[in-house]
Formats: sequence, structure tokens, C-alpha cells
Amino acid sequence: AYDPEGVTYLGNNRFMIASERVRTGYVVTYVAGGLSNRLNSSAHVFAGNGDVLANDGLEGVCYDPSTNSIWGVKEKDPSATYQLINFETPQQSVITNPFHPRVYGNNGLDDLADVYCLSACPAFANSPRKNNLLILGQEDNKIMEITRTGQVVDILDISYLNRPQVEGITMDDDGVIYLVSEQVKTAAEGVSRFHVISPPPSTYTLQLLHLADEEAGEIVIGATTKQCMAE
Repeated sequence: AYDPEGVTYLGNNRFMIASERVRTGYVVTYVAGGLSNRLNSSAHVFAGNGDVLANDGLEGVCYDPSTNSIWGVKEKDPSATYQLINFETPQQSVITNPFHPRVYGNNGLDDLADVYCLSACPAFANSPRKNNLLILGQEDNKIMEITRTGQVVDILDISYLNRPQVEGITMDDDGVIYLVSEQVKTAAEGVSRFHVISPPPSTYTLQLLHLADEEAGEIVIGATTKQCMAE
């Protein structure tokens, strides 16, 4: 794939890999000892016509179990959100663009890096927020929670992490947020990092986007690995 940027699990040993420059998601099936490539994968073009384009395309994808669809985000120029419906039958698949780009620009997000569907998290099964999405803004250091009709619910400023390139987001079954950031150029912060954002159990109310700075922890990915968690 050209510049793979994202991955999501679809069930039954299947994954979708997001290829940024061709704006395409490839559905591959994992077989131990096997090999998958673009020629034996089901391809879904989220934007454009599949040609190799600029480095501002499909950045992240997430499977939505509530609708058996896949959501994807385009980085910028313009930023966009897509929903891929009927991906299991490519001849009948449909890709929609449900949000106007202004929903991001008007809220300080100019560069999208990833998306997560709260429907994939069991902790939200009985919550009115279970159908909302989390949108990660890379250059803006923000996580936006948005409804499927484009209404912004909340925004978390993650600039306190002091990481200019946070590019991936996911959750575990308890609703803990995990982020990954690329390496940066300064010597002190030159390693990639894995960040954990978790509310204290005593105050856990599923309001995940109202977190104090001291509630975040991180693991440094490099020659030496350490964990720095709040007490």
C-alpha cells in the first residue's frame, strides 16, 4: 500500500489498512504464514480515483459494530470524515461524507489524524453517547467528540502532552484512551510515545473528555522504556 497510516479490526481475522496517498482502505484477511497484498485485497477508495496523490489523504479508520460500517478521516486540504457502508459487498458499497469541513475548522481542528467509534467500546453500551465519534486532531492537539449528525459534544485539549504529532487513538473495553505519537526532532523528545488517558476509578463517570492533566500517563517507546503514571 502507498503510505499506510491506519488499521482497524473487522472481526473474523479481517483488517482494514488505510493507505493515505491513494485514499484507499484495503480489507485483508490474516492467515498464519500467509501473505496479503493489494492484488488479493478488497479495495475501497474513500476519496479521489485511487491515483497516488499528496500526503494529506486517508489517515485513520475505525470499524463501527453498530452499523457494520467503517469510518475514515482525511487529513486536510480539506479535512473530511467518511462512512463506508456495505464494505463486505464491494459492488454495493457506498461512501458518504456526513460532516461539513467547517465543523472542524470552526472548532480549531485543521488536521485530522484518526477516528474512534464509541460503539466499539463496551463501556458505552448503555450510554446515550454510544454512537458518538472521537476525532483526533494532530497538529491542533485536540480530541473532538462529535455526534453522527455533526454536533460537537466536547473537545479535549491534549497539548499538555507536549507532543506535536499525536497520530493514533483507540480505547480498551473500560473506556481508557490510548494515543500514539511520532518521534520529534528535539533530542530530549526524539522517541515515539504511547500515552494513556484514564479517569480515576473513584470518579469514573464516562465523561472521558473532562480529564485533568495529572490523570494522563505515558510510556516512552525507544531504547529504554518507562512508564510515568499519575499517583
